[in-house]
Amino acid sequence: SESVNIEIDRLYRSLMELKRKGIHNMSDACASKILHLMVPRLFVMWDKGIMQLRGTCYSSFLADMQQFAMRLKVEFTERYHDEDFETYLQKYLEYPVRKPLTKYIDEYNWYVVSGHKRIQY
Repeated sequence: SESVNIEIDRLYRSLMELKRKGIHNMSDACASKILHLMVPRLFVMWDKGIMQLRGTCYSSFLADMQQFAMRLKVEFTERYHDEDFETYLQKYLEYPVRKPLTKYIDEYNWYVVSGHKRIQY
């Protein structure tokens, strides 16, 4: 909703303002990582490369990632029915621990930005 997007952008900007207040290494990546650590199932991380690729504000990016995640889950459920999506990705990618879907999406975005694959949300 509009009010949620406004709050997300306000929270994101408040973190970015810390750079002016003396935290010189505060960046887009850092701000989104802080938000991700606070609520890992909600906030997908981004950086300058992803921002340039997406050309949008953080709340719009999150809305796009939510739609992307929903489409992935639907496609996965149609194919694998009962298996949990995040557990499947952990096994498939051979990660020692399970990650939230937002982290898998972050890793996919990095993969795309680094030039390995074209992205289609």
